Amino acid sequence: MKRILVISSTGMGDSLWATPGLRALKKSFSDCHISLLLDTRWKVFFNCNPYVDRIFDYKKQWYRQITRGMRLFPHAFDHTLIFHGNKDIRRFLFWIRSDKVWTYQPFPWLKDEDRIILPPTTHEIDRRRALLECIGAKHDGGDMEIFYSGEEKNSAKEFMTARGLHAKEFVYFNLGGSRENRRWPLPGFLKLTKKFLDQTEFPIVFGSGPGEEHLPNNLMSHFKNHPKLMKGCSELKLDSFVIGQARLMVTADTGPMHLALAQKVPTVSLFPNTDPALTGPYDPTVEYIRIILPTPNGEENEDKGISPKKVWEKCHELLELSK
Repeated sequence: MKRILVISSTGMGDSLWATPGLRALKKSFSDCHISLLLDTRWKVFFNCNPYVDRIFDYKKQWYRQITRGMRLFPHAFDHTLIFHGNKDIRRFLFWIRSDKVWTYQPFPWLKDEDRIILPPTTHEIDRRRALLECIGAKHDGGDMEIFYSGEEKNSAKEFMTARGLHAKEFVYFNLGGSRENRRWPLPGFLKLTKKFLDQTEFPIVFGSGPGEEHLPNNLMSHFKNHPKLMKGCSELKLDSFVIGQARLMVTADTGPMHLALAQKVPTVSLFPNTDPALTGPYDPTVEYIRIILPTPNGEENEDKGISPKKVWEKCHELLELSK
């Protein structure tokens, strides 16, 4: 086996779930050239990845897909693994010269023999692992990974220094959720912020995902330039490094949650509308993770069934563990 193409063209979390599989492929086939077709927005998380030899950009616009498909066409692959693809990935398959295509997604335009059937409760990382087994690769655990260049580390540290942030001496609240129904409502984060300001000395960094930049501004407007409250870095990779330096992360089920988990940051993960068995931490039993599901009763419904009191209790547990 000489060349493998991995396709991961959807969200941030979907792309980070690819990292255990990429590592397993390279360790199983050390001489194999591994290419990755990836949404351009998440390319920064793979530029330094030692298990990827080449990255091809994915764009949603059809007219841009033509030029990117032409870049793929000169390259032939022994296997193409669709770790997670959009419906329009069909356009790219026209340009991909591959002996075999594998997927677990129910694309109607692929042959049944190209698709493996998995139980609907299979975790997303295990779905990718099942594709690896189809080509004889050995599983290498479920730990996600992010790699940084020296320049990226230095730039992120300069960002932190300018704001008086020190490693493991601040907390990070991710207010976003990629879609509104995934977010924990801002009133919940507002109450939690007040609790932290009253009960701890930690500065709080507020972040969000792409297109959600208004959320930190909305929350911080309630505190009139409080010196312990600040927004995260606008550069995605640098903000990822900042997340990795936090003492604690509070987040809904979205891309930045996986940035924290990949760096083993103590994390309180909120699941108001998704199933952690499918998209949550791969091993939810580790001591630095707390998962909170909705409990639909009484006044907690204004916070999608997740009360700020319960979130604070889980935060306090993790802060005590990390002393």
